[in-house]
Amino acid sequence: MVKTSFLPEEIVLQKEEFAYGFIIEVLTRGLYPNKFHVLREYIQNAYDAILTWRKKINDPAYGKISIKIASPSIVIYDDGTGMDWTKINQYRYIGYSEKKTGEGVGFRGIGKLSGISVADKLIITTSPAGKPERYQLVFDANSMLTHMMALKQRGENMPLNELITKHTSLNTDYEDIEKHYTMVELYNIKTDSKPLMDEEQITEYLGMNAPLAFDPGFSYGKIIDKWLRKYVCDYDTVPLELDGKCVYKPFLPDISGPQHDFVLADDSLELNITNREEPLAFYWFCEHASKGQFPEKSKRGLSYRVKNFTVGTNQLPRITLWRASPERAYYFWGEIHICDPEMIPSSDRENFEQNDARDRFYQEGTRISRKLNILAGESSAKRSSREFIERAESIIQEIQNEADEGRIAKELKFDKMFKIRAAILKVSERLNDAPTGFEERGQKIIDRGNTLVKNLENDEIASATSSPIYDIRKKLHLSEDAIIVYEVIIKSIQEELIDKPDLFERVIKRIHAELGNLVKPKSTE
Repeated sequence: MVKTSFLPEEIVLQKEEFAYGFIIEVLTRGLYPNKFHVLREYIQNAYDAILTWRKKINDPAYGKISIKIASPSIVIYDDGTGMDWTKINQYRYIGYSEKKTGEGVGFRGIGKLSGISVADKLIITTSPAGKPERYQLVFDANSMLTHMMALKQRGENMPLNELITKHTSLNTDYEDIEKHYTMVELYNIKTDSKPLMDEEQITEYLGMNAPLAFDPGFSYGKIIDKWLRKYVCDYDTVPLELDGKCVYKPFLPDISGPQHDFVLADDSLELNITNREEPLAFYWFCEHASKGQFPEKSKRGLSYRVKNFTVGTNQLPRITLWRASPERAYYFWGEIHICDPEMIPSSDRENFEQNDARDRFYQEGTRISRKLNILAGESSAKRSSREFIERAESIIQEIQNEADEGRIAKELKFDKMFKIRAAILKVSERLNDAPTGFEERGQKIIDRGNTLVKNLENDEIASATSSPIYDIRKKLHLSEDAIIVYEVIIKSIQEELIDKPDLFERVIKRIHAELGNLVKPKSTE
């Protein structure tokens, strides 16, 4: 086949122009403050192309997206449908798209040119299935912007179609008829977009935002994926590689088993799971197995997803759904998959378009926060009950050991009894909230504590060969004068440390140790 080169025909045929070149400045400087969103735009197109081809060949596992960092460029490749001559020609039409709303991930016809905001050139090479041709469209963004700014300085304007015609080229060449693909090259990444060349940052971004499979190391990944495929009609995943390495959706450690539920349009409706369009949303979540919030600030909480692409950050559900105790949103990790086709992501995908569907969901979706707040409260109560039971076991065992060995000073007897009573009171108050296996332990420690208190009151311990209580005055055979001095000192210390029983205990033990070293007990022989 003979290689040909030609310029595209005019986009706007009217004599009067309605769009001018300065709109390019909006695309290049104002629409993508987060440079990684540019990658998302091309991954959306690749994802749509692969899913379309899967349907065509009836193979739900087909396809892969590959991203390669090849300094000074970054390349996004997919083996989806590819584009024929008409489609690649339309690629230059800003705001033009034949996708219906909800039909694909992208549908506005703007994101396809997002590359000109981060690179000097945008090069699209594509080949459609069944045609022995490949096409290459080049947007010379650098020369386009230079030309535009020169016009701006002179106070001149140029029609948008004329500007695009001047700074783009479209070539065709031979390709294997069996091949079908699209390759997007962002050539010569600009200085302010250098993070796009950082493999670690790209991996983290893709893991949080792209329609990826769960990390194979995530033990609950398969069951959650099964739920999503059953209840979310437009959920799917596509394998993605970055420089030859598979990228997966990450997971958080230290989690409880997953749960799921639905957001319905009306509480009175019972969900018919065979009708996958009925719920407004499906959501799954895992609770933090430890106390409080997950420490991973960028990953904790829930995130919105549409067609398995993230909308907004993990802060958006917290802001839009939590009316009370918003800190509890981060006690969980999970996703909210929007099923209502009228819930449309905004152009920057930081939120949803303002409409009645969004207002309805943000109202009905508060059920999510109410449910999770209740679960967090219940988990907190169980955790507290378990902690108090374990603490009481530790306190009572320690005092039991001291009593068995006759190491409880007479001055500390009532403090020890008070400490036991306080511990078993806290257990009693929370025993109904005890998790599985702890209720019996709680009751046992209450009974054991009551028995120990009774024995201390009677100065007797069944397992001890002597009294559990010792009197330092008798042990050291102090004189009456020494006893008087000792009691005055102890009383003064006790009054000063009335609110600090632990410190009082340490002081008493220290005094007794020092006295034991200074005053040897008289022989009883």
